[in-house]
Amino acid sequence: TDTAQVLTSTNGYVHGGSGFDTLVLPDASEGAVVTITGTIDNGDGTYSQTGYVVFKDGKRLDFESFEKIICFAPGTLIDTLRGRVAVEDLVLGDKLLTRDHGYQ
Repeated sequence: TDTAQVLTSTNGYVHGGSGFDTLVLPDASEGAVVTITGTIDNGDGTYSQTGYVVFKDGKRLDFESFEKIICFAPGTLIDTLRGRVAVEDLVLGDKLLTRDHGYQ
């Protein structure tokens, strides 16, 4: 399991490697566009995605071998301890209702 955390918009490349990988984008990624360009069959019943992120300032970050890309459209309501909140209004520290472990 790997987590790649991007701290600022950047030109570059990140490879998730094996296992369950997470790509975390910076707060400055608001307005960034994530494009999935392909899906790779890992041969073990799992799949990973390749693609890129273009930040508002035009910088591009390519990624490969990330198993889960989670996206929510603006206005999507997320269950939190403070009630249902639009995804764009979530704040650092909000506890979100998860499928398998309650609020985290």
